[in-house]
Amino acid sequence: MKKKEILSKNHNKKGKNNHTNNLLMNKHNKSSMEIDEENDNSLTEPSEKMSFIKFHNISQIENSYNLEKNFLESTEKLHKIRINYLNNQTYFDIKKRLILLDWMMEVSSQFGFKRQTYYLSLIILDIYFSTITYEIVTNELQLIGVCCLFISSKKEEIVIPSVNYFAISCDNTYTITQILEYEFKILNTLNWKIIYPTLNDWANIITYQWDLFSDKEAKHNNYLPKFRNDKNYNDTLIKNYFLLLDIISLDYYSIFIHEKNICIGIIYYLIGICKDYFKFQDILNMFSNNNNKHNNINNINLYAYKDWFTKICINEFNFQIQELEESLNYTGLFFHLQFEYNKPVKEGLSYEDNLQIQTHNSNNIQSMNEIYELRNNNNVQKNY
Repeated sequence: MKKKEILSKNHNKKGKNNHTNNLLMNKHNKSSMEIDEENDNSLTEPSEKMSFIKFHNISQIENSYNLEKNFLESTEKLHKIRINYLNNQTYFDIKKRLILLDWMMEVSSQFGFKRQTYYLSLIILDIYFSTITYEIVTNELQLIGVCCLFISSKKEEIVIPSVNYFAISCDNTYTITQILEYEFKILNTLNWKIIYPTLNDWANIITYQWDLFSDKEAKHNNYLPKFRNDKNYNDTLIKNYFLLLDIISLDYYSIFIHEKNICIGIIYYLIGICKDYFKFQDILNMFSNNNNKHNNINNINLYAYKDWFTKICINEFNFQIQELEESLNYTGLFFHLQFEYNKPVKEGLSYEDNLQIQTHNSNNIQSMNEIYELRNNNNVQKNY
């Protein structure tokens, strides 16, 4: 069964998709029912005024990111995604969630949305399903998805597509009135609170924190790969980082792992490959032939690297050893996948800003099916 057929009962034919893409190229108008940021207290938190500004003084950078990190840690205590919330749903399961999120990512890419917009919509969707106590029928799933995107775009985007463009993105399966009414229903369920820490927030914080650590190490002639560096920009490193985050965001089991842990797990493997502590094939061997734990590989360099990285995690990221072990066992499987990075095409933006635009890969669903098959074949424990 095709993706769109699963999400709604009455999807129109393929021909409308080309029409949709053409319309998305036009100038978007703001919706008449946008959230009024001036009057909504939930949108005036301190971090809304903060952004990743380039400072000349390293201490200023550290202070800025520490403030943002503290804000994320304090805000995440205010909400909880209920683990196993799918157990209360008959028509919404792991596969349908994957298909829905992949479609939301694709629409985000077509609209040219920021990564944060997609990732916030994902959190809104998970928290909504964690909050409700009634079952959602199949033909409402895409409606919920498009409403979550509509809400998050009002929070994150400067130029917001009008609601009729969101209706077109669903091939007009839902009317504008249906979208607006369900948007209100979701916001009411969430008590109109839509500020949540996302995987993208933590991704930016952790990579910037790593780069600060790298700058400190450079003073002692220990040069480490950086994710953001004006002089020696590691293009492949940052691209692979975002690609892995995108595919992980589609995995239902990612909600069992703290976002910070996911980010540090990816960094562990990417830096290890860059520093030649182990090869890409080593990671594949760790999670093949029932070797589903990171520490199963007999490699002296790997043990030395892990010991060094563990000390960094404890001293620089306030990590516990068990948290690192958990994140490595989870993220390692995703290095089996082959990715192709679709470069953002927005003109007039810096390279850094372009990297913050959401991309989409057509093989996302196939990739996640490979991950599920690996877990089943290798009897990987899903106790993370």
